[in-house]
Amino acid sequence: STFRSTWTRVANGVPLPDFTYIVVQKRHRTRFYRRDVQVNNANPFPGTVISEGAVSPHMFDFYMISHHTPEGTTRPAHYTVVVNESKFSTDELTEMCFRLCCRYARCSKPVSIPSPVYYAHLRCKRAAILFRRATRYTERVDKHAMTIEKKLNRDFTQPKKYPGMHFV
Repeated sequence: STFRSTWTRVANGVPLPDFTYIVVQKRHRTRFYRRDVQVNNANPFPGTVISEGAVSPHMFDFYMISHHTPEGTTRPAHYTVVVNESKFSTDELTEMCFRLCCRYARCSKPVSIPSPVYYAHLRCKRAAILFRRATRYTERVDKHAMTIEKKLNRDFTQPKKYPGMHFV
């Protein structure tokens, strides 16, 4: 693929690592409830994984409830494993995903989807803001104005003084 050819061109002999590509989806109507309680419609406990029955027989997928829902009905995240070159088992993937749900910097409790997904979402929000700001006054002629490309490069460059995820 294009990614593999680009890797070999720029990696200076470093071998291509094995990839595991997982799609996480929250927008679905699937709900799960506990059967072992006297109360109807009790939410499952955080960390509950559904990997049989409600999943596709043709794909490697599972549902996970990683967060506590104090009120209402919990919405599980649906994980579809698209590529699994690392050959992780279902147990290994679910444990890794659950642990990533517990690592979100803005919350001390497990969140509903893994933290890298939240961080990517934050980065995209930041990109949209910076793009709108960079393109806001392009119609105005200003001989000292920077081009849009220069503005975006300036805004997206990680500051050397502040390494890490400054968008968190």
